[in-house]
Amino acid sequence: LGVLGVVVLGTFVVGAVRMEPSLEGITQRRTVLVDAAAVVNTDTAGRDCEIRTSYQPQLTWYTECASYLFKEPVPSGPNAYLVVFENGKRQPTGDALAAEREAAGGTAIATVDDPYDRIGDGEICRYP
Repeated sequence: LGVLGVVVLGTFVVGAVRMEPSLEGITQRRTVLVDAAAVVNTDTAGRDCEIRTSYQPQLTWYTECASYLFKEPVPSGPNAYLVVFENGKRQPTGDALAAEREAAGGTAIATVDDPYDRIGDGEICRYP
């Protein structure tokens, strides 16, 4: 029984030691989401806002804006944004992405660099 306790405790310690660097890596790779949210927060200056993105839960959390997926209608509020990423998950590509950008004014108000190139550089556009 004592040996089993030592094995269980040893396994727990090894797992805890390995978990910290893994969690730090995940946090670092998501820096681009935090930076994109900061652009929106600065632009809205605390006013109500809407975001169309495939990173709905993360950008809702970081901006406190209402966020919508691409299958939902285009936001129509006064502070409505399109936030897409170079390697973004479940977001439009090709002509569909070009149409999204065009609907959002066609020009980014800001781009954010992804130093880890996982999610990819972000682009923030404001719907007219």
